[in-house]
Amino acid sequence: MYPNFRYQLSFRAGAVEAAIGDSLERLASFVNGAFGGITPEGGPIFDPQNGMHADRLARIGASPLLDQVMLDYYVQEHSRHGLRGPCNWYRTRKLNFADELAFSKDHVDFQV
Repeated sequence: MYPNFRYQLSFRAGAVEAAIGDSLERLASFVNGAFGGITPEGGPIFDPQNGMHADRLARIGASPLLDQVMLDYYVQEHSRHGLRGPCNWYRTRKLNFADELAFSKDHVDFQV
């Protein structure tokens, strides 16, 4: 796996769901981090090589991309069923790859 895709392993393994649990505060921190919020030291909530930094959840600041209304909306929506659904996408990558392989046989090759 390429290093810049390793974050997918933490999403697939359930680490994100476990770190957030049922806490609306941690969910809000995760959403802020997913939309560019950082710690006071400039650390992101996750990076491509290591996945989510659960130890940073409590220190993630407000997103520069979301206002409070949008943050509240995302938290409300994701709190209904948690992050299991969104994280399931990462759990099905191998199955999707196998399913999509058949389509690759009919693709058009483009010369670059």
